[in-house]
Amino acid sequence: MLGKENYMASKNVFMLVLENDSEQRISQLLSKISIDLDDIQIQVATNAEAGLTLLQKTSVTLILLGLPFSGTVGDGLNLLVRLRQLKPDVPIVVLVNQEAMGLGLQALEFGAFAYYFEQHLSGSVLRRLINKTVNQHANLQAASRLSEPDVILFNSLPACVAVLDEVGLVTAVNPEWQQLSRTSTEPLIIGTRPGSNFNQLCQQIERPEIMAAVQKVLDGQQVGQGIEFSWREGVRLVWWKLYVTALRWPHGGAIVTVQDVTDGVADQIRLSACEVEISELKNNVISLVHELRTPLTAIRLYLNLLKTADDSKKAHYLTILDQETVHLEQYVDDLLTLAHLEQTDEPLFKPVNFGDLVEQVVVEQRPVATAKGLTLALDKTQDALFVQGQSRLLSRIITNLVANAVRYTITGGVDVSVSLDEMTNRIVLRVADSGIGIAPEVLPHIFEPFFRSPRAQNLIQRGSGLGLDIVKRILTLHGGNIEVTSEINNGSVFIIFLPAYQEPIEG
Repeated sequence: MLGKENYMASKNVFMLVLENDSEQRISQLLSKISIDLDDIQIQVATNAEAGLTLLQKTSVTLILLGLPFSGTVGDGLNLLVRLRQLKPDVPIVVLVNQEAMGLGLQALEFGAFAYYFEQHLSGSVLRRLINKTVNQHANLQAASRLSEPDVILFNSLPACVAVLDEVGLVTAVNPEWQQLSRTSTEPLIIGTRPGSNFNQLCQQIERPEIMAAVQKVLDGQQVGQGIEFSWREGVRLVWWKLYVTALRWPHGGAIVTVQDVTDGVADQIRLSACEVEISELKNNVISLVHELRTPLTAIRLYLNLLKTADDSKKAHYLTILDQETVHLEQYVDDLLTLAHLEQTDEPLFKPVNFGDLVEQVVVEQRPVATAKGLTLALDKTQDALFVQGQSRLLSRIITNLVANAVRYTITGGVDVSVSLDEMTNRIVLRVADSGIGIAPEVLPHIFEPFFRSPRAQNLIQRGSGLGLDIVKRILTLHGGNIEVTSEINNGSVFIIFLPAYQEPIEG
């Protein structure tokens, strides 16, 4: 028989044994061991309810659990989870049949301190297993025990903090972590508790990037590493920064901190958006300067030529000056329209007969089309086609679309139609031409400010590139939208949709 001093290094050990009443294999082994009751006390529970009740009333040093275990609480693994929740600081050793090795591995994932095969047990082996477990756990507790000032500091940290030992077992979590675990739906936060294996938890919930970072720190490959991750709390997306720091004393391990960085990430997103807007504004300013410089340079040139020109050329120079002035005036007008649309004040809308506006624009543009040898036809299904809006802005939409269709059509003509879609209660304006068309790769960009396609520039050198941008902005302001189809050399079709307004009937 081994001496008492070799059996148990610590005094007053209280051990709880849980196994099914029908087998009692552990109890039989314990009965064969000569144990001084001053060193260890043993209490056997043959059903889960009795074991859990006893655990609530007594201070237990070690739990031996025989698996499989059945009862009203559930299977053995469920009982293991209940035991861990009730006594997170008490080591649980699981004894399983050698043929059920997978059950032992599962028990480790659910928080068991160790597992052992029953076939290899004898009285002396079981005695050494108990001794080793209690001593190792005592050493772990001593290593992780903090002084009173350290405890105060640990508990007062504003971030969520968990302490891991050298193999990734959680030895402590601070109150902030515990508080978050009661309100959060994130499995990583909920599952991190004393006795759980942090890396196994990350594997189960499919967080490989966090598991890899923690393992690198535990293995000594890195001193620290940070990772940002997110999850949804209801409809809100929450961003967190997890940082792992190596713990060098006394046996290694790591400290895991988690902080809410949602506001910081939101600020970064807003900053990135601002940077994009500034970049776009810079490009727009460059385009603006270039477009203004072109007519101004031409005006300056022909004014100088007028000073020395003979009478036969003056009329030609004056015509060019007039054209450049008109172009400059149109450009300034587009800029003023954009500035007006950027105002934050809510526009004052009133019922407008959109059909009448379309007819008026077609009448104005028909002489231009006729001068180019083109037809300009209008199909208006009914007279009363009302929308809520500003007539000046709505007229600008129609003018831009019809004028563009005439401008970029060489032969054929332009067909304009306006009608009411009773199914959707929307006014539909369709402008179709037989013009040069728009290339597929260009089509997504035509509503960008200052954009002009190469084909359009080759046909007509002058143009602000703001017309379709203005159209889209005005439509957005009026709750409308626009669709475009086009084919090279076969023309384009622009269709706009606006909410219809039912004019009140006077009684």
